[in-house]
Amino acid sequence: MKQTLTTPAVAATMFANSASAAGPADLQKLKENGNCEECDLSGADL
Repeated sequence: MKQTLTTPAVAATMFANSASAAGPADLQKLKENGNCEECDLSGADL
């Protein structure tokens, strides 16, 4: 029973963390150009 509850909880946590982070390609574009008009930088630690 414990493993049954743990697996979905871990998966949900991993999904929540990845969903709120800015995309690596968007961050790289910002670093290279100093500009990223169409980028989604929500959750980025700027």
